Amino acid sequence: MNTKYSWLTASAALLTILGARDAAATPLSECYVDATGTNDADCGTVADPCETLKYAVNNRVDPGADVYMVGGTPHKVIGVTLTTSLDIHGLGAGSAIVDAFAIACDGDDCASLKVVETDLRSNVATGFGGAIYSRASSTTVKRCTFEANSGRWGAAIASKDGDLFVIDTQFSGNFAFAWGGGIFGDNTDTEVRRSSFVSNEAPVASAIFQFESLLVANTTFAENTATFAGTITGSGTLWNLTMVNNEGAAAQAQDLAGDFHIENSIITHPNRGDGEFECVGTTTGERYLTDGTTCGGAPGRLEAHNNEGLGSLGYHNGPTLVYKLYSNSNAVGVPDSCMLAQDQRNAPRPATECDLGAYELQ
Repeated sequence: MNTKYSWLTASAALLTILGARDAAATPLSECYVDATGTNDADCGTVADPCETLKYAVNNRVDPGADVYMVGGTPHKVIGVTLTTSLDIHGLGAGSAIVDAFAIACDGDDCASLKVVETDLRSNVATGFGGAIYSRASSTTVKRCTFEANSGRWGAAIASKDGDLFVIDTQFSGNFAFAWGGGIFGDNTDTEVRRSSFVSNEAPVASAIFQFESLLVANTTFAENTATFAGTITGSGTLWNLTMVNNEGAAAQAQDLAGDFHIENSIITHPNRGDGEFECVGTTTGERYLTDGTTCGGAPGRLEAHNNEGLGSLGYHNGPTLVYKLYSNSNAVGVPDSCMLAQDQRNAPRPATECDLGAYELQ
């Protein structure tokens, strides 16, 4: 036996194995995760994906990497604390993160988080953020669905000491044990555009709780329930909202609890027939249609008298739920109401005499 040849062959094989391991360990700027994959995969292609987001985050990604959650089999994300900034994308129909704990982005290690085109369902947190929790970081959520998530503060999303931007996103059936059936913001600049909040629940703020620095535009709030007070609680600026049949406890705010400036919006309760206690706090604004008297007074408030002319709640060629308007509505063609170029569906608004609320009648 040629021992020298055998030793060289074995050494070459070992170096090949070690080299392959080093190559596999090279951080990726683009990583793929599929619940049917394996955690010893390369993870760099859709044909050879990691099994879990946790493995990808801890072992495979570069800072600021794009991680693609492949559709088909839902993903279970068990307590992932991001150690780097990350962009998470849904890839293909049915891309979902379900039955898990929140994705946490802490500014000490994770300066920014972006989640795009992903369904987040039935995720649970005992504290902040049932599906997403960010602290001292910049968080962006686009074209996502949050459904049946729960947490103490922010059933779907909680953000502290940072900034949060949400667009084209739907929140439905989420439940907070304390504040914020959809979103909780504390010392955070929060902006929500072209989104919908439907059938969410919390003791306080069935849709959004935000201490300050809140902007909401082109967004629908429907059938949300606060066991104490408020669909939106806190303070901020509200443009072109449609708020329908939201509920709170007797003699408490049904819709707005806090200090808000509201323009070009509709607040109504056709199921109840009156608008008593729609707003508690200080509400100012221009051109908002209500069927009650608690959301400020003239000249900004326009009494609806049950003629909001609302049609059905549906998608109506958009990505999120919105109430359409009928042509006989008091909300159609209101002078000096064109602040936004598009409606909730991203359909264009005219230059003059736009419609109040989140929907522009075409």
